[in-house]
Amino acid sequence: MEIDIRYLNEKDLDVLEDDIREMWSKHHVNNKSLISEDTLKNTDLHQYFKRSIKRQKGFSLIAMVDEQIAGIIRVAQEPLEDFFNYKKAYVVDDLVVKSKYRRQGVATALLDKVKEIAKENGIGVLKARIYTFNEPAQNFFEEKGFDQLYGEYFNTLD
Repeated sequence: MEIDIRYLNEKDLDVLEDDIREMWSKHHVNNKSLISEDTLKNTDLHQYFKRSIKRQKGFSLIAMVDEQIAGIIRVAQEPLEDFFNYKKAYVVDDLVVKSKYRRQGVATALLDKVKEIAKENGIGVLKARIYTFNEPAQNFFEEKGFDQLYGEYFNTLD
């Protein structure tokens, strides 16, 4: 199977919206105190991806298989703390593969392209933001050589 990778355009979001919202709904199910179902439903997907479409401190890529959209990866550029050897990182914050294309190399192809772009832009570190309930994503990134460095803890103040 040949997988082609290109930059996201706004029309792609209409094709991927159901898959992205399905992923987001898992955040609500697992983090109800932080993420409400109504907020997720009302989040403007186009606005959410707007900065990455314009490639402002990040970008999104689309995987194509037989001229069909198979997956998406959204990447943001973030500064690292002064004590790190590298000063900037690319952070993978959304990686969604349509169900019929899973386990066929789509996520790997997207991540490989991110690595290529990072090297071209002098980025020395990739990070992935993965929720604790998302074991398949944790396993994927560990298989790709990512190490868990720290965790973030949230406390809602009611």
